[in-house]
Amino acid sequence: MDGMRNLAIMKSMSWSISWQFLQRVFFIVGLATMPVMTGKFKFPIAGNHIGLLFFTAGILIWGIEMYCTRKSLTAGEKRGFLFLGLMFLWALICTVAGVLFYPSFANMNLNQMVNFRNLYYNVIGIYPELTELDFVKGFLLYRGIRNAFVSVLSTYFISLWIYHIYQKDWKMGVRDLQRALVGAGVFLICYSSIELGFLSGNYTCKTLLAIINSRIFDVASGNGWYPPLFWDFLQMRSLFLEPAHLCIFLIMAIPVLYLPSFEMKTKSDLIFIAVSSIFLMMLFMTKSRTGAIAIGIEIIITSFWIFFTQSKRFKKMIKLALCILALFLFSLGIMANFHSIDPKVNDRHDAVSAMNYLESNVTSVVGDKRSNSTRKINMLATGKTWLDHPIMGVGVDLHSEYVGEKFLPSDMGNKEAINWIKDMNKEGPIKSGVPNINHILNILVEQGLIGVILFFIPFGIVLMRCINNLCLINDAEFTSLLISLAGSVFVLLVSYDHIWLFIIVGLVFSALYARRDGNNI
Repeated sequence: MDGMRNLAIMKSMSWSISWQFLQRVFFIVGLATMPVMTGKFKFPIAGNHIGLLFFTAGILIWGIEMYCTRKSLTAGEKRGFLFLGLMFLWALICTVAGVLFYPSFANMNLNQMVNFRNLYYNVIGIYPELTELDFVKGFLLYRGIRNAFVSVLSTYFISLWIYHIYQKDWKMGVRDLQRALVGAGVFLICYSSIELGFLSGNYTCKTLLAIINSRIFDVASGNGWYPPLFWDFLQMRSLFLEPAHLCIFLIMAIPVLYLPSFEMKTKSDLIFIAVSSIFLMMLFMTKSRTGAIAIGIEIIITSFWIFFTQSKRFKKMIKLALCILALFLFSLGIMANFHSIDPKVNDRHDAVSAMNYLESNVTSVVGDKRSNSTRKINMLATGKTWLDHPIMGVGVDLHSEYVGEKFLPSDMGNKEAINWIKDMNKEGPIKSGVPNINHILNILVEQGLIGVILFFIPFGIVLMRCINNLCLINDAEFTSLLISLAGSVFVLLVSYDHIWLFIIVGLVFSALYARRDGNNI
């Protein structure tokens, strides 16, 4: 009898291990291929990101696992699904209210809904009383609900899936993340080797990039120019649509690869240190101000961690500083060879020095340099719109016309602001509008103060759990996750929400709510 019971237990454990192993594989492969896109070809749910296709498959395996094993959700998973439900419900309420009280239906028509125009003509054959206005309202409601649902799936639902995989062994999750980042690094480094040739004026590399980019990017699909075939601003963008997107990935990746491997005790540590060093040089070569400030924040936090937790702290801090300085200077040496080969910009060559780099990419955040004025115009108009709708916002994907109306006459001297309004007036607010450049402000304007509170609840939980478990700060792997999380959250202030943040959130929760002997702690 006992033998039969033990056999059943072993069989159950075998299945459990198999399900977890499959999901780990899809997580690693998905993350490793996430930077790789498929150009104009789009997958259901996953879009044009190959990595999201693997993530989707992994999540489906989770569903199959629950069905086949008849296992109930853990307490942590139940709370996670409850939170996701609340987020979606609030977004739904805001969107329904936003559509009901939307003031500018006169600016919308079927010509802005090419994919749905034929559907309308088919529907009115059955329901002739359905007006064009009713159909537009229905479309806005459908679009808002769909995008709200997709947003939940592509953010905290990813975190919940990762928590499900690694709640019994979060350190295995960190190791899998490191392996995936090395895999992604192979793709990025191979591509950027050619990109460096292009940035240095090599015509053969330009020809190769033209072939590759036409297959991985849907060139000029947005506003008639974005993404461009070449990013000819003497900035590295690698496989991403623009340098800022590459930066967001690197900000997440560098601490996770570097900090747990700080002591370099194994051969794997050497690989992780090497890849993180290349990633840091790539970040410098993006010439992204967001990247420069975010990596600065991460370096400061890392220095404090070394000072308060490590033996021989001064020696290690000097070692860290010298490594960063050497990589920075080496990057400057490479960037000194950057020059444009586009005849439209007359073989432009930017002077490269440490002071020039810092002035252009760090101190330039103050004043009206680079894109500061455009960002200021957008953020002020978005903030004014939120103040008019503080609790519920204006609804998902309904902000453009509201924000456009808040532009001042003096703002119309800005080229990008002019183009936003021009394109919206020409194509309509359904097809074109004012972009989101600050994710927190975007949540405020679309879902109000309650939406922002809901979004930050997991981060509040992380903070409280860390205060109650200060001993975890001594762990290099856990601290690397927190540093990565801090940099990724900062990025939200100047960019969109990104999947890298929620991958880290999932692993942090796996550490803070680790399961031992089948129980949540």
